[in-house]
Amino acid sequence: MFINYTKSLYSEEKVVAKDALQPQMIHQITDGGMAYKAGVKTMPGVLVDGLLGNSVVQTIKQLCPDEERNGLILAAGGTIWTGYITKETNVDITPRIKVMPISMNQIFAGKCANLLGKYEYVSTDSSSCVSGHAALHQASMLLKADELDNVTIISVDNATSQEYLNFFAQQGLVKLLDKEEMKFNIGQGANVTVVSNYNKSAIASLDGIGFASEKHNTPLGITETGDGYRKAIENAARTATQEPDVIKTHATFSIDNEIEEKIVKELYPSSRIVNYKLRIGHTMGASTAIEFDLALQELNPGEHLLSLGAGMGNVFTAARATKL
Repeated sequence: MFINYTKSLYSEEKVVAKDALQPQMIHQITDGGMAYKAGVKTMPGVLVDGLLGNSVVQTIKQLCPDEERNGLILAAGGTIWTGYITKETNVDITPRIKVMPISMNQIFAGKCANLLGKYEYVSTDSSSCVSGHAALHQASMLLKADELDNVTIISVDNATSQEYLNFFAQQGLVKLLDKEEMKFNIGQGANVTVVSNYNKSAIASLDGIGFASEKHNTPLGITETGDGYRKAIENAARTATQEPDVIKTHATFSIDNEIEEKIVKELYPSSRIVNYKLRIGHTMGASTAIEFDLALQELNPGEHLLSLGAGMGNVFTAARATKL
């Protein structure tokens, strides 16, 4: 399977989310208009619109012509799509904001498909922080089964909603204003990736992708032995022919991070480890797609990448790719 195109929208700049219940630094792209003023940061639709400019749309149409069998997957991260506001300051916009999130995901997926061309298959994925990888896994299965010729994956999440900001601050996972620990900030972003069974001036080949879970008593953590990670890495390596030159970790800068690094250093001691959350923040459901894109950009032709992800609900992913 070939990765024929990938493009990301993200911010490396940080601003203070002063209106959050627990004020913190965030990587924010735009204020999002009225919804932002009501307490919900940039809507996912605004992020996707910012990503899908005219040139991007034309590129996707060329890679996914109407005469071929095309599929589109919207990897929407969590179920917080339009966002349920914590601080209600303007009841006039409530009907626009309080929409059932999952149905809104599919409606927006259909809107994207109509914009991009003719699609025979349109679906959504909500696998928390590994949604980008999960959609890639789904695309891989559809292509291998010869159900489709091309799959367009759009990854986005409402990462800087009040709910996310408050939840991760309460769990002590993000860096608050008065803290100096090595922790990530939450960030906004979106990614579009086009994959195919055919090499259409491909950026990379996808050599394998693994998806796994593990038995654990908390949906936020991983076991000390990291069974889920190990299983995902093994699944991704079934068809791989070489050790990775670079390993992109999920890197939440928590105890989970230590377990993750221990596993990859044990399995691949000579590989170089990179992470991006200190640079662009944690973009939640879009993170595995955006960070996979960033890692591919930094590879030299012929180098091999192992991209890891972990999500709530004890789900773990690993994707292997070779830069062409």
